[in-house]
Amino acid sequence: MHIPVSIFLPIAAGIYGGFVGGYIYNKNKSSKYKVILQITGVLLVLLCIIAFLYDFEII
Repeated sequence: MHIPVSIFLPIAAGIYGGFVGGYIYNKNKSSKYKVILQITGVLLVLLCIIAFLYDFEII
């Protein structure tokens, strides 16, 4: 049975949102952590696009 990969994306997005929320409420904000969050966000968006293309059998 084929399980769609996109079913796990809300879990990944929730974890990412937790890290972003932790960064927003952190009093000691570092630029290194901000860059890591931005890169992770871009990778999560790319993963989402690839997963939907895979689930709709385009690729």
